[in-house]
Amino acid sequence: MNTSTTEAAPSTEHKDPLAWIKELGGQDLELEVRRDYAYGTGALDGWSASAKPNPHWPHNELSKHIKLPGGRVLMLSICPSHEKASINGDLVAWRSTLLVAEGRYVRTYGKAKHLPAALAEVTRFTHTSRDIGGITWWQESEGRWVSWIGGSTLRAMRFKDSSDSPEYWNFEINGHAPSFEEAALLATLRH
Repeated sequence: MNTSTTEAAPSTEHKDPLAWIKELGGQDLELEVRRDYAYGTGALDGWSASAKPNPHWPHNELSKHIKLPGGRVLMLSICPSHEKASINGDLVAWRSTLLVAEGRYVRTYGKAKHLPAALAEVTRFTHTSRDIGGITWWQESEGRWVSWIGGSTLRAMRFKDSSDSPEYWNFEINGHAPSFEEAALLATLRH
């Protein structure tokens, strides 16, 4: 007999792809289904989800897109966590993706115990940027930043090997070039 008081991940047995919303604490959240889509009202205003069953995934995510000044788009989504995260009690996953320019995305992820907490966290989250040397860097997570120069993606990540070692920053430059010579020149940007 299982006497655990930990909440279980949502059932994958049902055919309603939106049932997880109520199962994970969203009983008071309102969705209005029109044709094959569900549109949020009240606390879910601007959020939507497909109301059609997906043969590849038992749950449809809630999503919201917000147009920002400068052509940027903020894309928010919430869905049930994968089984591994659910074991730790984090039953809901959220993602905030900021389109900063064509093909350039800043992605941040989080987890929460229930849907209302995930909704509050993803809605409250703000993408952070810093200008260093004329380049804008975007924070993806604690100690992880991304930027771009031309077609190259730049990353800076903070590491600490052990409790008695000093922390350090690792950096990466990756991209595509039409020739070996151009690739070799771009790879030397760090020197």
